[in-house]
Order: sequence, then C-alpha cells, then structure tokens
Amino acid sequence: MLRDMSKTVWICVALLFTIGTAGWIYIASDSNTTDTCTAEKYQTDCFIQKVEQFTKTGDINGALAYAIEIIAPESRNSLHMSMHVIGRAAYLTSRSRDSAMAILPNDAFTDDGHLIYDGFQHGVLQALFVEKGENTSVHTLIKESCGSYWIEENNPRGPSPQRTGLGCFHGVGHALMALYKNDVEKSVEVCTTLPYAWMQERCGYGVFMEASYAFYPSYTEHAMHAEHNTSESSMKNVCINASALKEVCALFVGHSYLMSHANNYAGAFSTCKEMSEDLATECDIYLAEVIFPGMTHDTEKLISACATAGSSQERCLLWVAHGLHNGYGGPEGRKIDFCAVVPKDVTKKCENFLSASTT
Repeated sequence: MLRDMSKTVWICVALLFTIGTAGWIYIASDSNTTDTCTAEKYQTDCFIQKVEQFTKTGDINGALAYAIEIIAPESRNSLHMSMHVIGRAAYLTSRSRDSAMAILPNDAFTDDGHLIYDGFQHGVLQALFVEKGENTSVHTLIKESCGSYWIEENNPRGPSPQRTGLGCFHGVGHALMALYKNDVEKSVEVCTTLPYAWMQERCGYGVFMEASYAFYPSYTEHAMHAEHNTSESSMKNVCINASALKEVCALFVGHSYLMSHANNYAGAFSTCKEMSEDLATECDIYLAEVIFPGMTHDTEKLISACATAGSSQERCLLWVAHGLHNGYGGPEGRKIDFCAVVPKDVTKKCENFLSASTT
C-alpha cells in the first residue's frame, strides 16, 4: 500500500480502490498507512470513532474527507458503515434530505463512485425515517425519498438510480430497520407492499443487510437503533422463519456469521449449509462473489478462503472470479486474472464460466 502520499493522490487512490462490495466485515487489513487506526487488528471501530470525532463537531466535510482519503484506500468494508454514520450526522445537522445529499460531489453516484457513497445515502434515510416516522406514513416517506412509484422513468437503473432506482430502495430497507428498531418482519412487510418486484427485492436487501450488521460486536455503539444480536451466531433462523424474500435474506447468513467470527470462513460456509439447499447456494455464492473480493486482492488468501467451503470449493472459486471480473473488488480487482491462479483442474472451467456470464 502507498505511504506518505499527498491529499490529491490519496483521493485518486481512494477512487481506484473503493468500488467494491457494499457490505463490510470485521476483518484485519491487508495493508498499512500512516493513520493510527491501521495499527489496530480490527479497524472498523477505530475508523468509525475517528469519523465521529468530526461529526460530533458538525464537520461533515471533514468526516467525508477522512473516509475518502484514509478509510477508502485501506478498507472498503469499513468504509460503508462509516458512511452510514456520516450520512446520519449530515441529516441531523441539516434536518433536510436534499441539503444532506447536496454535500456529496456531483459524480457521487456514477458507476465509479456510487459504492463509495451508497452508505451515506443509507444513513441519511435512516435518520430521516426515525425523525419523521411517527407522524408521517411510511409510504409517504418512501415516495419523498425515492420519487413516485409510478413515474415512467422509475425503473431499476435509470435515469437516476440513487434517486428512484436500486440504490434508493436499498437505502429504504436500512431506513425501515432504523424506524422499526430492527424488527425484520415489520420491515419486510413494508417492502412487500411496494408495487414492483425489483423494489421489493432491493428494499429487502437493505433490511437483511442491516440485520446482518446487528451481529457486529460493537453494533450498538455505532447504530441509532436496537442492540447487538447476541442470541444467535448468525441470522440463519431469521431467514428460515422469514415470511417473504427468503432468498434475499439467505445472502447475508454467512456474512452475519463473519461479523462476530472474524475470518472464520469455514464456519460461515457451514452456517450456510444448515439451510435448505437452494438457500445454502445463495449464501455460498454471496460470500464468494461479493464478500471475498471486497476484502482482499491477495489471490492466495482468496483461494484459501474457498478451500474452507468443502464440497462447494470449486463453485466458490468460480464465483470469486466472477465477482472480481464484475467489480466487487474494485478496478484493481478487475485486473486480476483469477482463472490463471486457481488450481489447474479448475482453470478451463473458470474461463468458460466467465465467458458464459459475459455473453
């Protein structure tokens, strides 16, 4: 990792290294910078505490600068939760969604920027829903946040996905969990009333992602609602008992396990396999495609993580390659020819898998 760089270069490095998973996990870093948080075995708490030093004084721009210049190059996984904190503070400072979002640069939600700033929007919506939810209907809040459900341009990917599409309804899921104090069923119930299936799916994605965060040991310190989940080792039972969107929920089971079992990939895969076969497959693939590429570019570590997957090891390798190729490890991850470093008996399958998925 680069050291002692100027602020301008750090920003460029941040933009290169932060296009990865929107999730975050409690893991040790692969690299070092001059910031004191990088000396911590587990960095997320330290980074968030630094961010809060800015937000508590109302210095939202300072918090954003720290997140982009220091956290982003060091840990994409820590960045997302830090952005939640900054977004909440931005709303509580301005008491206006539009004013809070206006702090961000104009290109914040382009293809090269949105995974840096998505967490900021989630935090803004969380604070807005908590403040107004008692006196305003939840559907009014959703429409005010994401636009009318029925306008022609309201579709998953355009023309403004963060305002009317995938990103905004993902944020709504996080916001519902804040409003309902992590009541998953109540939040999912609202998601299922949205008029389009893609809206329901993205809303559920935010709900279940937030539910996975509750397994993080310091969750209560950094969230504005509910408590750390200490009664289970993962959200497996949440998904098994979910009344709707079970397949979306299953994505986060292994992720939730890693929240409180740092780097225990074998345990995460084992937890996935405790569900039905179809849900276990969703869980396995999410770990491989999204979580692993977002945590490191070290191919040996990625291969070692997949080696803990047991009978699904080969599938893990294929989906790691797919995740890197599709940007879950950022632009630098896209440059990795993962198929060239997997075991030789998997190389051709890996190449064919990527070819089939891109045609």
